[in-house]
Amino acid sequence: MHRLLGEGLELQKAGRLAEAEARYRQILDQEPNHGDANHLLGLIAFQAGELWQAEALISKALAANPFEPAYHANLGSVYQAMGRPAEAERCLGRATDLRPDFTDAHFNLGNALRDLGRDEEAISAFGRAVELDPGHVPAWGNLAALYEGLNRIEHAREAAEKGLAHTPGDPLANLTLAKLERRQGKCDPSRLRRLLESSPAPALEMGARFELGHLHDRAGDAGTAFDQFLKANALQQKHLPEAVDKVRYGQEIDALNAAFTEDWVRSWTPPLEGGGAPVFLVGFPRSGTTLLERILRAHSGIDTLEEPATVSALRDELLPLGPYPGVLASLAPEAIGRLRRVYSKAAEDASGGRHGGVMVDKMPLNVAEAGLIHRVFPDAAFILALRHPLDVCLSCFMQAFELNDPMANFLDLGDTGVLYAKVMGLWRRYVSLLGLRVHSVRYEDLVEDVEGEARAAVEFLGLDWDSGVLDFAAQAQAGERIKTPSYHQVVEPVYRRARYRWRRYERHLDPIRGLLEPFMEAFGYG
Repeated sequence: MHRLLGEGLELQKAGRLAEAEARYRQILDQEPNHGDANHLLGLIAFQAGELWQAEALISKALAANPFEPAYHANLGSVYQAMGRPAEAERCLGRATDLRPDFTDAHFNLGNALRDLGRDEEAISAFGRAVELDPGHVPAWGNLAALYEGLNRIEHAREAAEKGLAHTPGDPLANLTLAKLERRQGKCDPSRLRRLLESSPAPALEMGARFELGHLHDRAGDAGTAFDQFLKANALQQKHLPEAVDKVRYGQEIDALNAAFTEDWVRSWTPPLEGGGAPVFLVGFPRSGTTLLERILRAHSGIDTLEEPATVSALRDELLPLGPYPGVLASLAPEAIGRLRRVYSKAAEDASGGRHGGVMVDKMPLNVAEAGLIHRVFPDAAFILALRHPLDVCLSCFMQAFELNDPMANFLDLGDTGVLYAKVMGLWRRYVSLLGLRVHSVRYEDLVEDVEGEARAAVEFLGLDWDSGVLDFAAQAQAGERIKTPSYHQVVEPVYRRARYRWRRYERHLDPIRGLLEPFMEAFGYG
């Protein structure tokens, strides 16, 4: 068996995977629980993208030898590839416990911790990797990208430059430096063009093309910018995860639009009195919700939840009760009470136990869930972020979102316009049918008069003015991760360059203009 294992390893290193697999299976025919053979066969499955098979084989290896750090580390890598970062973190943490000088395990642990939102721990893990191996360029690159996302500009620059000192052409470090240079007002595309000439991985090419688009947009070259955004979105479309379905979300909105009629709402069982008046900050993505959330959270009497899973917890709780949204009509008082408790628990978990003051739940696309929210909390208040519909759709097309069903619509400008009309049409239906309590804030007014718009929002929430609200940008620079594509904008002084950007892209937007004109009129942009 030792000979077979050695032959298999050599074949695997040479890329002759079928022959290597044959050697390992010969071993397992004689000893089914052989740790190394199961582990190495699992790595072949991992290389082939057969993740469930890889998980089963490496788990079997671990059962045979639970003290082998490589088994734990590679199982962690499989879990990370499966999108299961919590299990990846557990395995990789065990690998580093068993072998504290395991550089790659520290690096991969950093990736898992980053994906879990445990940023400081991720920084420590990446830091340990480069401490063990100062030439570990991927760790320097990931560290730089994480620091940039946290708006720790100098730390990001230092990490990127240390990576480039070892590998001057490293794509991630160069992409991060390009972002930092743009944030400083430099519009030189040469770094990004060199990056693209190096044939980077698709994700890095996509990032570089989005960044090039923003550079050309900043320089006033709308034609070249739009071309780069087209190419970036085409790349995302090509590599769209199988689980993502943009059509599915549109169909959900259609079903809500069809269900919410005056007769149907009148048929509802009576509402449950009380329950408080939670506040929801909503709006179509790229309407200024992040800027508004940062302004509000700078008030000493306001806490905010940034894109929590609170309303989705309500949807999950409704599943056993019947099809949604039809189930809303027949909700009994005890069911509504239970839904309120579910929401409170989800909000408590998302807040980390913070108490005191007004809690504002910010999730832009909860604009489409206002009917559910009103059914559970009839006294709920809504702050609606608005922006010129053409600017909203253009900005969605210009951003590298983490893709899910709704965001996949933004890969095509036409689909973006259709989704805007569906979602904001549904919102207008809610307002007309349900008498929602709403305070609207237009982005264009907000950037023109921050204090005036902020005072009006604070008054809507029943609070006294707090001058600390105007220091929101300084508070955002403290280093907490902002979970939206606007992370780098809200640490800047308020700027006006994004107002009415659509005018420079008018010919590209002509195909969706007719679709959006009713909303321009309704929201005061006629």
